[in-house]
Amino acid sequence: NKWPWRLPGFLEDQKTGFIVKAKNPTHIAQKISLLLDSKSLATEFGKNGYKKLLIEFSLEVMGNEFLKLYKSLGN
Repeated sequence: NKWPWRLPGFLEDQKTGFIVKAKNPTHIAQKISLLLDSKSLATEFGKNGYKKLLIEFSLEVMGNEFLKLYKSLGN
């Protein structure tokens, strides 16, 4: 995984945030500046991330995933 520090599949570039080039402070600073300059973009990313969290990481979804894992360990 190119970005091992993030939840796989959660961060969607340009939708729930930015994927930045590691060890490139200029690129990181540009994206931070963009968010600081555009409150609407930051708000949109936050809303999109929250919606994704509710859909993909709800108690029901996570419970079902753990149940599948539990059952797979028993076989």
